[in-house]
Amino acid sequence: MQNLIKPVLTIPELCSFLRIGKNTAYDLVHSGEIKSFQIKGRIRVPMQSVIEFIERAQEKSEYG
Repeated sequence: MQNLIKPVLTIPELCSFLRIGKNTAYDLVHSGEIKSFQIKGRIRVPMQSVIEFIERAQEKSEYG
Protein backbone atom coordinates (compact mmCIF):
# COMPACT_ATOMS: atom_id res chain seq x y z
CA MET A 1 0.00 0.00 0.00
CA GLN A 2 1.29 3.47 -0.84
CA ASN A 3 1.92 6.06 1.85
CA LEU A 4 -0.31 8.98 0.95
CA ILE A 5 -0.07 12.41 2.51
CA LYS A 6 -3.30 13.16 4.33
CA PRO A 7 -5.02 16.38 3.30
CA VAL A 8 -6.04 17.12 6.92
CA LEU A 9 -4.17 16.30 10.12
CA THR A 10 -5.16 15.96 13.76
CA ILE A 11 -3.00 17.52 16.48
CA PRO A 12 -1.25 14.19 17.26
CA GLU A 13 -0.53 13.72 13.53
CA LEU A 14 0.80 17.29 13.31
CA CYS A 15 3.09 16.56 16.26
CA SER A 16 4.39 13.43 14.59
CA PHE A 17 4.81 15.11 11.20
CA LEU A 18 6.73 18.12 12.55
CA ARG A 19 8.34 16.20 15.43
CA ILE A 20 7.08 18.67 17.99
CA GLY A 21 5.25 18.35 21.29
CA LYS A 22 1.53 18.84 21.87
CA ASN A 23 1.98 22.18 23.61
CA THR A 24 4.01 23.54 20.69
CA ALA A 25 1.41 22.27 18.22
CA TYR A 26 -1.42 23.93 20.14
CA ASP A 27 0.61 27.16 20.41
CA LEU A 28 1.21 27.21 16.64
CA VAL A 29 -2.47 26.59 15.92
CA HIS A 30 -3.86 29.03 18.49
CA SER A 31 -1.45 31.79 17.43
CA GLY A 32 -2.54 31.36 13.81
CA GLU A 33 0.96 30.46 12.61
CA ILE A 34 -0.59 27.24 11.34
CA LYS A 35 -4.17 27.70 10.12
CA SER A 36 -6.74 25.23 11.37
CA PHE A 37 -10.47 24.65 11.73
CA GLN A 38 -12.71 22.66 14.04
CA ILE A 39 -15.14 19.84 13.40
CA LYS A 40 -17.36 19.13 16.39
CA GLY A 41 -14.83 20.79 18.66
CA ARG A 42 -11.87 18.80 17.29
CA ILE A 43 -9.00 20.74 15.73
CA ARG A 44 -8.08 19.81 12.17
CA VAL A 45 -5.06 21.18 10.32
CA PRO A 46 -4.99 21.30 6.51
CA MET A 47 -1.72 19.91 5.15
CA GLN A 48 -1.49 23.00 2.93
CA SER A 49 -1.27 25.13 6.10
CA VAL A 50 1.57 22.97 7.38
CA ILE A 51 3.43 23.26 4.07
CA GLU A 52 3.02 27.05 4.12
CA PHE A 53 4.30 27.16 7.70
CA ILE A 54 7.38 25.13 6.74
CA GLU A 55 8.05 27.37 3.73
CA ARG A 56 7.83 30.52 5.90
CA ALA A 57 10.14 28.94 8.48
CA GLN A 58 12.67 28.08 5.76
CA GLU A 59 12.59 31.64 4.43
CA LYS A 60 13.38 32.98 7.92
CA SER A 61 16.15 30.45 8.46
CA GLU A 62 19.66 31.11 7.24
CA TYR A 63 20.00 27.34 6.73
CA GLY A 64 16.89 26.96 4.51
